[in-house]
Amino acid sequence: MYSHDLSEMNVRDHARRATRHPLRRFLLFMFLLISGSNFATAAAKKVPTAAIAPASLSFPATAPGTTGVAQTVTLSNTGAATLKITGITLTGADPTVFSLKKTCGAKLSKGASCALSIAFKPTSSANFAATVSVADNAAGSPHTVVISGTGIAAPSSQTLIIEPDQGLAPIYNLLNSAKSTIDMTMYELVDTQCQQILTQQAAKGVVVRVILDQALEKTSNTPVYTYLNANGVKAVWANPVFQASHQKTITIDGKTTAIMSLNLTSRYYSTSRDLAIIEINTNDIAAIETTFNADFTSSAITPPNGDDLIWSPTNSLTSLLAMINASKFTLEVENEEMGDAQIVSALEAAAKRGVQVEVAMTNGGNYTTQFNALKAAGVKLSTYAPTASLYIHAKMILVDYGQSGQQAFVGSENFSNPSLTENRELGLSLTDSTILQSLNTIFASDFTGGTPWP
Repeated sequence: MYSHDLSEMNVRDHARRATRHPLRRFLLFMFLLISGSNFATAAAKKVPTAAIAPASLSFPATAPGTTGVAQTVTLSNTGAATLKITGITLTGADPTVFSLKKTCGAKLSKGASCALSIAFKPTSSANFAATVSVADNAAGSPHTVVISGTGIAAPSSQTLIIEPDQGLAPIYNLLNSAKSTIDMTMYELVDTQCQQILTQQAAKGVVVRVILDQALEKTSNTPVYTYLNANGVKAVWANPVFQASHQKTITIDGKTTAIMSLNLTSRYYSTSRDLAIIEINTNDIAAIETTFNADFTSSAITPPNGDDLIWSPTNSLTSLLAMINASKFTLEVENEEMGDAQIVSALEAAAKRGVQVEVAMTNGGNYTTQFNALKAAGVKLSTYAPTASLYIHAKMILVDYGQSGQQAFVGSENFSNPSLTENRELGLSLTDSTILQSLNTIFASDFTGGTPWP
């Protein structure tokens, strides 16, 4: 026999002898059982297991340029050996709009965990997706989390109303929406529907207060002054310290305000180019209400500017001159008057330095000298006859439309010295791109529809 045959026989013989004795059989069984268990345990200790949760993250709609609330992913080592982490990265289609902060180091002990914090900052109104990828020494590496988010523009706090295109429904609807208060400052109020809404709201328990001009429009305003006070509305005459109270503003429930160029005079609605901004800016509204409360009792006040308010007789002249002087490319202007020498000079200077200055106005024959001076400086003017189907009553400046730094003014201020330095007036500066686009569109239509100044 060969030696390996002898060895095999010895093993078999030994096994046969061992099985003849119960104690030996038991000891052999325990030896094999313990040895196998030790081998299995030793093997398990050498294997890390990576667990990452949740498997996906979805961020709520977020305004472009705004960082949303961060969300957390947990990386855990549920195995019996150390998890070695070689990299945690953002990959996929849009990694740059997500940011990653982590408490994980290069190693994660058995039973330990660490956190990954992911934030979302969209760059535009669109859908975005990326992947968090964890590379490590556990089975299934890389371990991933799918992340997604949507950029969506936040609703604007401002809305542009264009007259006569939209009619007065937006203004009537605003008045009808009041639940607690209506505060109105109006240069001229000759609108039966409007005054009925005011008295109906007062009958419902809404506190309605109205300031009416008495310096220039007392004759027009006296019937409504009498009617309102006889029907639950508190109407007062404007502070006589002003040359005129030419402001046109409506504030509802201390939460929404309309800053307008239009008077609430129904005979003008169908032909008058006018603009209104309805906004919910809390700082502006607080400033408007503070000023209204003082004006309602004819008390002296320097109106707060809020975030972007332009008041007469305090900051309107300096604000409008600064806006004109800041122009680099274009100026689009509409106004009812052109009598203020400083405004005219600023428009001339802008044209002379290469700014494309365009003005659309109704020509009532009062500003021939100013029109000629503007044209000589390079300003392009488009005018309407007073009898035309469109009367330019809007007060607007649009600066550098489509360029960095674009801005606009809309309000009640005319380009006259009394309007800018002696009246109570209110307008505001605007940067909302949607509103500026609409202003540019309407101006282009008005400018094209007029007649070039000779």
